[in-house]
Amino acid sequence: MLDVSPAFLDHYGRPERPADLPRFTTVASTDDIFDDGARWNLMNLETRTQQIQLKPRLVTSDLRTRLQAAIHGIGIALLPEQVVSAPLTEGLIERVLPEWSGARNILHLVYPTPRGMLPSVRSLIDYLLIHVPAWLQERTI
Repeated sequence: MLDVSPAFLDHYGRPERPADLPRFTTVASTDDIFDDGARWNLMNLETRTQQIQLKPRLVTSDLRTRLQAAIHGIGIALLPEQVVSAPLTEGLIERVLPEWSGARNILHLVYPTPRGMLPSVRSLIDYLLIHVPAWLQERTI
């Protein structure tokens, strides 16, 4: 989700489409940095994608720092939905271009082949499949 403080939007205006984002200050992840600079790969509800080249004001791998930067109006940040749910509810940030978001994050669990798998490993996998999605929904940073 693209988010920033309401004060930022009051001062600089609101982007109307992804192509407007390079005119705004942004907060990027170190994962957004490539040889040719920073970029976000955005996707809309119809799974249309758009690649946006950025010149971020701040680059960090720390989610808390990116969230705080968005809250304090340093720039528009691309953050996971679970991270922004509480600040959105509290009115600390607003969603920008709500029909656009970043790629979904995938959580991988690596384990040995199923043949010969210990019952305790199978139990852990079953437990994680049930509890991790609910935990991520409740979790805020």
